[in-house]
Amino acid sequence: MITESKIILPVTDNDGVALDAAISLVEDMLLQQFGGFNVSESRGSWRDSKGGKVYVDKCLTYVIASEWDAPVKAITLRMIAEMAATIMKQECIYICINGSVEFISQN
Repeated sequence: MITESKIILPVTDNDGVALDAAISLVEDMLLQQFGGFNVSESRGSWRDSKGGKVYVDKCLTYVIASEWDAPVKAITLRMIAEMAATIMKQECIYICINGSVEFISQN
C-alpha cells in the first residue's frame, strides 16, 4: 500500500544563513530514492531546552508517497534526515513515516 510520509527542513540555519545547497542535495536524494515529492513552505517554532530561547523557522515540508511497509524505504528516509541534520548543523530533523513521528539527530 502506498502511504505518505514527510521530512521537514529549515530554510536557514540558526544564524540565519541560507541552506540552499543542502536543500538541493536533499531534494536530489529524495528524487533518486523515492522518485518524487511534493514540497510546501511552512513555519515552525521550537524552544531550546538548555537556554529556553524560542526559535522560529521558515521551513520546507516534503511529502513523499511510497510503500513504507518496505523497511528499506524507512531506513533510507532516516539516513537522508541524519545527513541533513549533519550538513545543516541542526539538533534534529523532523520526519514522519506512515504516521509515526521521529526526530532524527546528527550522527
